Amino acid sequence: MRPKKKRKEFNDLLIPIIFLLSIHPFITRLIVYESGLAKYKWFPDNDIVSDFFSYYKSYGLILVAVFAAIILLIYLLLYRSRMKNMKLFIPLGIYSLIIILSAAFSVDVHTSLVGGMAHFESVFVLLGYGVSALYTYQIMKSEEDFKSVLKSMIISSIVMIILGFLQMLGKDIIEFTWFQKLIIPRDYWEEYLGNIKNLLSTNAVSLTLFNPNYASVYVAMLIPVFMVRMLSVDNKKKKVSYIILLCAMLTVQFKTYSRTGFLSIFITILFMGYFYRDRLKQWKKQCTAGLILCFVLFIAVDSLSGFRFITKLNDTFKNVNKTEGNSLEEILTNKEQVSISYKGVKLQVAIDSSQGSLAFTDVSGEDKTGLYNKNTNTLELEPFQDIKFMIKNDNGKELLIARINGTDWNFYNDKEQGYIYLNDFGKTEKLEKIDTLGFKNQEHIASGRGYIWSRSIPLLKKNPLTGTGPDTFLLVFPQWDHVGKANNCKTPYTLIEKPHNMYLMIGIQTGVISLLLFLLFYILYFIQSFRIYRKITGNGYIKQLGLGCFLATISYMVSGLFNDSSLQTSPTFWILIGMGLAANYQLRQGSKIGTK
Repeated sequence: MRPKKKRKEFNDLLIPIIFLLSIHPFITRLIVYESGLAKYKWFPDNDIVSDFFSYYKSYGLILVAVFAAIILLIYLLLYRSRMKNMKLFIPLGIYSLIIILSAAFSVDVHTSLVGGMAHFESVFVLLGYGVSALYTYQIMKSEEDFKSVLKSMIISSIVMIILGFLQMLGKDIIEFTWFQKLIIPRDYWEEYLGNIKNLLSTNAVSLTLFNPNYASVYVAMLIPVFMVRMLSVDNKKKKVSYIILLCAMLTVQFKTYSRTGFLSIFITILFMGYFYRDRLKQWKKQCTAGLILCFVLFIAVDSLSGFRFITKLNDTFKNVNKTEGNSLEEILTNKEQVSISYKGVKLQVAIDSSQGSLAFTDVSGEDKTGLYNKNTNTLELEPFQDIKFMIKNDNGKELLIARINGTDWNFYNDKEQGYIYLNDFGKTEKLEKIDTLGFKNQEHIASGRGYIWSRSIPLLKKNPLTGTGPDTFLLVFPQWDHVGKANNCKTPYTLIEKPHNMYLMIGIQTGVISLLLFLLFYILYFIQSFRIYRKITGNGYIKQLGLGCFLATISYMVSGLFNDSSLQTSPTFWILIGMGLAANYQLRQGSKIGTK
């Protein structure tokens, strides 16, 4: 009889890593709370909002990070000689200090400490990201550690795929009453049971990550990890299993309808092609078959939704070439009148109280009141014939109403402030000039991201040292830019919660210096990894998984150009970068790399 192989014990210290990678993305629970935004003029008085996907994820991450930090401290005190070199983490350490300073000097300290509405990336969450990366780097050492973590990733990915396919079939698990009872506290059953779908409805796969874009970022990170593993295994059954897993994940990725996800995957495949360049000649048939399979899968899945994705791609190229501006360019409320810029021409309009009528002047001050037709409420002056100007009495106040492109803009003359705008929340605002940079006549590109970026870039100069504070973007973005929102968003009151660009988000919230430190940390990791994997030789388990993690982080960094850091995706990124650094350390130390 052959002696039984001694079963290696599971490393209990991997639990925090496995939790963040494989359990944390599934955390879903209703919380109803006061957003604290009612004090702002651009938000309604009723500031009670609900959240399913971020609040409890934030506290889950913080608890794990605290636990991990305690273990690291004990490890440092008792086993200092076993600690890995941490020079590469110096930029990340300074970055963390600046995050703390940023919270201390935040424009809203409370928001930075507890997290902002819907996002909940507080100072403690941001610090938790760095702790999770460092913990993963220090704890993962043996091949068995990497195998355990990969197994957990495969299991969680299969569960995500099942959820994704259910959403594709219109049988989202969130529609099931038994599931709703799990994620809704009993006190809210009467109000929310059976109504969740109306609150969270989406026509794309979002998994348990709130937003299809986040689902796309998440899946696009995992695909390269499994792709590298698929290329490295010799066992045919395992290879077929990975191929099936990848096909399923690509289908889920496709049904998010995110163009960014496919861009990220495409760029990681280019890097992968470079690393495997010496083997491509041997894999000509396999690569050709793989491309054909992906193309057929792409067409087949898109045909089921009326070729929606291809239509979106086509619209993207059309929008890039579209340069015509918006007809309504600007509205300013001044002391004496309301100034409207429409189709390149400016007009001043005011209420003549003595006459109880409207008065109009052009930019040079010339009176145009005689051109106003009271019967049609229009000014017979090019190009303002399309706008209706009216006076309405509202509770003793004379309102000046300008109906432009189907939207009513209401103003009245305040004795102290002059003309002010009365919004749909019953609150008054001064409409002032908005600071913008770039994207002139291109605000519509990238699903309206051009508009958000043009208003976000100037915010970088607000406080380049410490930024405006963690999770304060919503508070410092010009939410009062109702004209810009009317042109580029669903309504003039759409709330812009994030910049849709991770780099802008970091630079604005925790400062340009923190952004440079974050980039320095990643660049050091990138250079180190590129040197190790620039020419793949051998199929060592740690080396293959290290390459997979490296490619996954590239995918995330590319996605960051169009998406934000979030509790749905960032923990996975920081764990993967920690794993990648742990693999690099093992390889650089010349330790023996195990076989498959």
